[in-house]
Amino acid sequence: MAGSESVDEVKARHKKEIKALDGTGRKLIKQANKHKKRVAEAEARIAEMEVETKDRHRRELEEATDAAAGDGDGGSESTTKSPPPPSVTAAAEPAAKTTGGGGSEVDGVADGVGAMSVSMSAEDREKEKRNQKRAKSQRKREKQREKEAEREQRIAKEKEEGGADPRIVEMDVLKSQVAPRGFRVSEIKADGHCLYRAVAEQLSLTGRRPGLTEESYPLMRQEAARELRSSPSEYLPFLDGLEAGEEFDKYCVKVEGSAEWGGQVELQIDTN
Repeated sequence: MAGSESVDEVKARHKKEIKALDGTGRKLIKQANKHKKRVAEAEARIAEMEVETKDRHRRELEEATDAAAGDGDGGSESTTKSPPPPSVTAAAEPAAKTTGGGGSEVDGVADGVGAMSVSMSAEDREKEKRNQKRAKSQRKREKQREKEAEREQRIAKEKEEGGADPRIVEMDVLKSQVAPRGFRVSEIKADGHCLYRAVAEQLSLTGRRPGLTEESYPLMRQEAARELRSSPSEYLPFLDGLEAGEEFDKYCVKVEGSAEWGGQVELQIDTN
């Protein structure tokens, strides 16, 4: 068929167009996400272009199919090849950067963004939300460490200046309160393993696991990591938004072999 495409050629061209538009559309959505007020506008325009592109593809495929049927019947009617859509890569990106004269950064969508998934913007926002949650948890831990460091510095300064050490006074009061009840206060080394050291000592003192000492903290870490790995779905909801997979595996490695502080989850595992 001179001057026309076969059905297979039309399908192949459509596939290439969709792939090209999808890639360009992702770039435009990413640009729109930098201006949150523009996201809804971009999604609406993209959805509209998607419908238009699908309609054009349907018409072109019908024309090619009819032409093929006409050739098979010996007909002389020819089908004119539909012109391809304008280049999205060349036209859409410059338009997306226009900000003057009332234009928006998503106006370039109208130049050819068609068949593509709009849901990726929602996925990007969900990913950003998880990242923000993890960052917030990290800032909280860092703030706690800073408070501990400031406290130690304050104690050291008070020792240098002389006078009663508030920490010693506090400890004396605490000891006087627990002694009549048959308890005692144990000093635990503050080296990042303190939770595991304290648990090991208490398990031994209470008779639940005789033979353990403060130096048994590596065993406590190993047992906590092993339990986490055996039942990830049970503990993931309580681990600051961690997800199953590589991220969770890295967390288990830290629990098992680093000086990372232990938390409520590890405390619950080792004391059950």
